[in-house]
Amino acid sequence: MPQTLLAILGLGLTSLVAFNQQRASTQSYEAMIKNEFELAATGALMHVMEFIGARSFDERATPGGVRSANALPVGANDFVAISGFGAQDRGSLGCDLLAPRNTPDCDDIDDTHGINWQPITARLSDGRTLPFEVSVRVDYVTDDSLRVPSTTPTTHKRVVLTARTPYLPQYPQIAQVERVFSYDPNYTESSYESVYGPILE
Repeated sequence: MPQTLLAILGLGLTSLVAFNQQRASTQSYEAMIKNEFELAATGALMHVMEFIGARSFDERATPGGVRSANALPVGANDFVAISGFGAQDRGSLGCDLLAPRNTPDCDDIDDTHGINWQPITARLSDGRTLPFEVSVRVDYVTDDSLRVPSTTPTTHKRVVLTARTPYLPQYPQIAQVERVFSYDPNYTESSYESVYGPILE
């Protein structure tokens, strides 16, 4: 009888050890998958960030905005208020984050504000793709600390991109990237001149 109890105890301990090893292996595999998705998502977000940064700093700094005013913006007071961020002037087509040519009215950085979970894909080296969804937030930030949001216009805008994937629904976000863009009058003038020619004084 004691030998039978010892055998049962040994079998139970062996099963427990095997279960713990299996659980550790599963957790390790899940962590590896999550890391791969984070890496792919971060790459996709950097790609999107470059497209956003290639837009004009503000509606007033677009070639059309400069032409309407017949002058370059000279400071923060010339830029749109926070209430004007988002869908107000990005047009009926919205903003295509990966193909800006498809949405020409989405022509300045803050037009992308408020995009909620727009589908994008990350292309892998073997040609396959991974699906992600992206949200965009744009804030003015103070001149002295580029991390502090400002309720009034400044010459700096912070863009925060957040990604999630339907493959890992247990994670509400898989990656986040942020960058601050500052107003550059030289770039604004160059963009205007590429469309309309030299600014007339």
